[in-house]
Amino acid sequence: QSTWGNIRMIGEHADRLLPPTDKPNIQRGVIFTIALALFIDYLLLTLCIPLLPDLLSVKYSSLSIGCIFASKPVAQLISNPVMGILVDSKGPRIPLLLGVLVLSLSTLGFAYGMSLSHNLTRAYIVLLGARAVQGVASAAVMSAGMAAIAMTHAVEIHGTAMGLAMIGVALGTLSGPPIGGVIAYFLDLWSPYIGIAGLLLLNLVAQLWVFRKGFSELRISTTALEVQSESESMREEPITRSDSILRSQSATTWSQSLKLYLDPYILLVATTTIIGNFAIGMIEPLVPRYLKDEFGLNVLYQGLVFGTAPLSYLICTPIAGLLSDAMPKWGCLFCGLFFVGAGLVSFMFSATHLPSAIVSLVALGGGMSFIDTPALPLLSEIVQWRKLGAYGSVFAINDMCLSIGFAAGPLIGPAIADSMGAGRKGFQFAALVFGAVCWGFSPLIFALRRVGSPTASLSESYVHSRTIRQT
Repeated sequence: QSTWGNIRMIGEHADRLLPPTDKPNIQRGVIFTIALALFIDYLLLTLCIPLLPDLLSVKYSSLSIGCIFASKPVAQLISNPVMGILVDSKGPRIPLLLGVLVLSLSTLGFAYGMSLSHNLTRAYIVLLGARAVQGVASAAVMSAGMAAIAMTHAVEIHGTAMGLAMIGVALGTLSGPPIGGVIAYFLDLWSPYIGIAGLLLLNLVAQLWVFRKGFSELRISTTALEVQSESESMREEPITRSDSILRSQSATTWSQSLKLYLDPYILLVATTTIIGNFAIGMIEPLVPRYLKDEFGLNVLYQGLVFGTAPLSYLICTPIAGLLSDAMPKWGCLFCGLFFVGAGLVSFMFSATHLPSAIVSLVALGGGMSFIDTPALPLLSEIVQWRKLGAYGSVFAINDMCLSIGFAAGPLIGPAIADSMGAGRKGFQFAALVFGAVCWGFSPLIFALRRVGSPTASLSESYVHSRTIRQT
């Protein structure tokens, strides 16, 4: 039977082939559920920024408090490979549910730790553990969440769908510090976590409703291996969409995941993600001191100025998602890394001009949205191109890169700045060095042009490969 005949057969049975998750209301439910889970995760991540120093600075140094902040990306980095394998072998529903439950445990730990102002030693231990537990939960939420979106949306709209979900990241990052500061100021340090507990309950209800209708019927009755062994029944049995075919071929093994870690295109996207998030992590401990020393801004105005970066990220994230579907994803990635480099280098010209510093932060936030958002559908496209179907593992790799960048940036950036002396000179030197790294690496992204050329439709690719085997 010809390739065209097989493709025509798929078209004739389209209504039966597409799973219920292709319905727009279910797709919207999936995006809302994932976006809410990411919002809660990043809200919990940034909520404690003004709270931890207020509680622990009486007894502990900045380095000791920094260890609490660093425990989350370290735990997340360790957990990501395991979560990726779990998602690929069990599907995204169970890991996502477990991730939110573990996030609830972390929230309780934070609330209890923040109430121990009378015993700072115990408070430190509890908060350190709660932060590490959050890292495990974050690994599950990001890997399973993005895999769920990839499995319930056509590849042509992965960028838009994942961009909408990433709005939760931007909102959580932007709103965490002010919400935590205001609620703690009027109530107690543990009070903000009551609100997070309510959001977690809402997310659990949303998961039980959405995924009961979506993933309960996503499993196909006829796997690709069965189709190969029963060629005659192929004409009567429904062929599912490409995402389900790839997922059903076999449970992902460690050897399959290793292929992802060694794939040059995945490594290129991963390195770009590390560089971009390293830039953001690098400026987090440097910019507040820079704004205070150069412009005399107090803590309130430092937060408002620094908040322009996540605000720019929030505005540009859905735009980046739409553009990544309308233009080559590697082009969005290149523009993102270029603007991150431009934002860093432009700090050289904002020595005594506050609006210029704000423009630099806006460029950084907008540039990061054009790295984080297109990277997710691009990784999904590479997985389909390689015909591995390991969505959980590839999104775990992306999450690992986020963790590496956020963990290494606050350590290496200040070290480079201190090597040139404290103050404006050291900060600008560090920004210039890493801005040059961004610009120097960006031409390598052009190699990603080869990705996706033969994968306009994975269903067609599968039928084509089957026809070749038959002939």
